[in-house]
Amino acid sequence: MTDTNKIWNNLNEIFREVFKNENLKISHSTKNTDIDGWTSLNHAILIDAIEKKFSLTFDLDEILTMQTVEDIFKTIESKINS
Repeated sequence: MTDTNKIWNNLNEIFREVFKNENLKISHSTKNTDIDGWTSLNHAILIDAIEKKFSLTFDLDEILTMQTVEDIFKTIESKINS
């Protein structure tokens, strides 16, 4: 499995866990306003879960600019590939 597929599969799993919705389907175009419950608190929980799953740390600027799944994906990908 490529890194891209691993990232995508892990992100789907994390989103389903954080938002407690087994049927949640995210795409690169999914925005924070598209998911019920994507509040500032759940954003923090989401970021924490992503950092743990991928063994990464995001800085404050990165966290604040992650408003879409694409933003999150690109940030993870750039950190993994750097």
